[in-house]
Amino acid sequence: MHKIIQTFIGLAIFAMGGTVLFGWLFHIPLMVQFKIGFVPMQFNTGLCFILTGLALALPGLTGKSFPRLQTIIGVVLITLCSLIFIEIMFDVSFGIDWPHLHTWIGDGNVRPGRMAPNTALGFITVGSALIQIPRVATKKQALLAQILTFSVLLIGSTGLAGYALGPDLLFGWARSARMAVHTASGMILVGVALWLSWTNTEWNRSHDYFRADEKIAFLGAAILIVVALTAGLTGFVSQQHVLQKALQYQLLKEFDRRTELFHMTVEEAVLNTDRTARRPDVVELTQYLINSTNVEEISDVEARETLMAEKFFGVAIQNPAGNELLRIGSFTQNAKFNVTLSTSSPSTLLWNNGLRLQTTSPIFNGSTRLGTLILERSLDSLLTQLYDAQALGKTGEAVICMEKATNLLCLPQNHNSDIFSIKSHSKYGMPLPMKVALDGGSGVIESLDYRGNNVVAAYSMLAPNLSMVNKQDSVELYTEIRQQFTFLVPILVLLVLIGAAILRTQLKPLARKLMSSEAIAAEKEQQIRTLLGSVAEGIMTIDDNGIIESFNPAASDIFGYKVEEVLGKNIKMLMPPNMHHAHDAGMRRYISGGEAHVVGKQNVELPGLRSD
Repeated sequence: MHKIIQTFIGLAIFAMGGTVLFGWLFHIPLMVQFKIGFVPMQFNTGLCFILTGLALALPGLTGKSFPRLQTIIGVVLITLCSLIFIEIMFDVSFGIDWPHLHTWIGDGNVRPGRMAPNTALGFITVGSALIQIPRVATKKQALLAQILTFSVLLIGSTGLAGYALGPDLLFGWARSARMAVHTASGMILVGVALWLSWTNTEWNRSHDYFRADEKIAFLGAAILIVVALTAGLTGFVSQQHVLQKALQYQLLKEFDRRTELFHMTVEEAVLNTDRTARRPDVVELTQYLINSTNVEEISDVEARETLMAEKFFGVAIQNPAGNELLRIGSFTQNAKFNVTLSTSSPSTLLWNNGLRLQTTSPIFNGSTRLGTLILERSLDSLLTQLYDAQALGKTGEAVICMEKATNLLCLPQNHNSDIFSIKSHSKYGMPLPMKVALDGGSGVIESLDYRGNNVVAAYSMLAPNLSMVNKQDSVELYTEIRQQFTFLVPILVLLVLIGAAILRTQLKPLARKLMSSEAIAAEKEQQIRTLLGSVAEGIMTIDDNGIIESFNPAASDIFGYKVEEVLGKNIKMLMPPNMHHAHDAGMRRYISGGEAHVVGKQNVELPGLRSD
C-alpha cells in the first residue's frame, strides 16, 4: 500500500511540474499560478518537481529499484539549486533562471524566473534524501535519512503558512522570496513520499539501527516540531493580517484627507471665480470695456483697483465672441503639465515653475451674457500640503500624475524638483499603482513602485487623466510587524525544540516499557503455543463470536483440518448442523452472564464434524 501511495504522489508531482513548464512555454497564467495574482511556480521549480516525481514513481511503476538514477537526479537537484541559492545570497546571476520565459506574466519579480530561497533549500534537501535513502548502512546514515525527510516536510509546511506572511514586504526582499502555494503543497507531498519510501526498507523494519522505542520517540519529536512550528507561524500570520490591515487603514485615511483637501481647494477657487464674476464692479467694468475705446486707461486704473487686489497671477476678460477685452498680469504659457479638471465651471491645472489653477466663469448682467472672466492663481501652498511627507514616514511619497502617451507625467515632489516622466508599467509588465488609479481604480495595493521597491500605496483618481498616489516602502510601514516576527520566531523555535527534547525523554521510557510488555506477552504466547503443540489432546480457543483463534496439532489430527484452514473461521464448522442453534443460544447466554451448560464443565461429550 505504501508503494502505491508513493507511486501516485510521484506521478502527481511529475504532472504538476510538467503542467507548469507547459504554462511558461505557452504563456498560460493558470498553469503556473495557484490563482491569478498569486506568486507563480518558477520554471526551474517545475523542472525539479518533474525530476523528483520521476525518482519517486519509477520504482512502483516498474517493480524495480533505481538507486543509480536516484543518485543522478539527487546530484542534479543539489547542483542546480545550490547555484540558485548562491545567486540569491550574493545577488548574482549565472544565467540559469530562464528570465526570457518569465517576463510575460508581470508578477513583480525583480529577478524573473528565480525560485524562492526556501524552495532552493527544499530541493537541496530532497536531492540529499534521494541519494541517502538507498545507501543506508549505519545508524548515523539512517538518522540522516529521517532528518532529511522531515526537513522537507517542515520546509513545505512553513512555506505554505509563510506565504501569507509576505516576507518580501516585511524585509524588502524580491517577490521571489515567497514560495508559491502549490510549490509548498508539492514539497509536503514529496516529504510524505520520501517517508513512505523508507518505512518498508530493511533498515527501518529491523532493530539493527533503531529499537522500537527510539523510533516512536523520534517520530513523536519530529511530528511535534513540524506541527508546532507550522501552527505557530500560522497564528502569527493571522495576527499579522489584523495589524497589517490597521496600518493600511491609517495610510488610506491620510490619503483620503489629502484628496479631500485637493477637491476642497479647487472647488473653493472655482466658487471664488464665480462670485468674482457676479460682483457688481466686475459686471460694470465688463460693460464699460465693451462700450469703451480707451482700454489702456481702464487697465491702469479701474482694473488694478478692482481685481489685482485679489493677488491673482493673471486676470482676463473676454467678450461673448472670445475676444480679449482686458488682460492684467501674466498667464502660464507653454505649460509642461496641463490637465482639465471636472469642476462645476471650467478649470485647468497647469505647471510652469509652479502649480497654477486657471478658472473660468461667465459674466452676466441680468440674463444677458456680457463675457467671460478668466483667473489664474497659485496652488503652491496646496502642493506643499499634499506632498507633506511627515505623516508618511521617511520613505513616504505623494505623487500626482497624468497619463501622456504610454508614460506618466508627474508633478515635482520631494525626490524630483521638476516635472518628471516615468513608465506606466514596470519592466516586467506590471502596472504601477498610479496607472491603476488613472484606469479608474482606488484603494490600497501592495506593489512595486517606479523605483522597483516594494511599497504599500493608497491611490485614487482626482479628475479625468489626473490621479494621486500616497505610498510608503513596505519595509518601513511594516516595521512593527517585522520586529515582532524577528523577536517571536526565535523564541518559538527554541520552545519547540525544548518541547521536542522533553517529549522524547518522556516518551522513550514509556515506549520502552510498552515494547517490553509486548515482548513478554509474545514470549508467554509462544510458550503456550509450544505447550499446546506438545500435548496429545486436541485444544482450540475461540473469541466471543465463536471465531477460532488457535488450533493445536492434536486438534488438527482429530478433525482432519490443517491449522490454516480453520483459523479465523467459526467453530460451527466443526459441529453437526443440528447443533448450530443450540451453540449460538449458549454463547449468547454465557456472554450475557447466564448459566453456562458447556463452558467450564468437565467431561462433557459432544459430537464433532470432521473434514471428511
